[in-house]
Amino acid sequence: MKSGHRIALVLDPAFGKDLSRLGAVNHTWIVDSEANAEAGDAPEGGVTTFRPGESAEEDAAYLLRVIDEHHGATSGFPPLSSVEVWGVGLTPEVSDVAGELGLRTVEETATGFIARRA
Repeated sequence: MKSGHRIALVLDPAFGKDLSRLGAVNHTWIVDSEANAEAGDAPEGGVTTFRPGESAEEDAAYLLRVIDEHHGATSGFPPLSSVEVWGVGLTPEVSDVAGELGLRTVEETATGFIARRA
């Protein structure tokens, strides 16, 4: 993946043991679950946990906006260059939100998707 200010958004409640797969990200947002809490060491860059909502798709759409508030152009840090999402596919709603936030280059992966600034 290209370098820059990279954020990981993990919506998979059983992801915990795979935290090392995230590589070098600037920050990780991960759904609170027993498996994720038992994962041990947090990835480099820090972690924010959140409670799951009604669905992973709704959480993804909502959290992309929250992540943009915390890591976007007005955050006081270098703005995020990409968000790697694990645990949910790219739905029309999530795609629309990503586009609204300037994350226009989207690549689907086997575990979710990666959205990058154009």
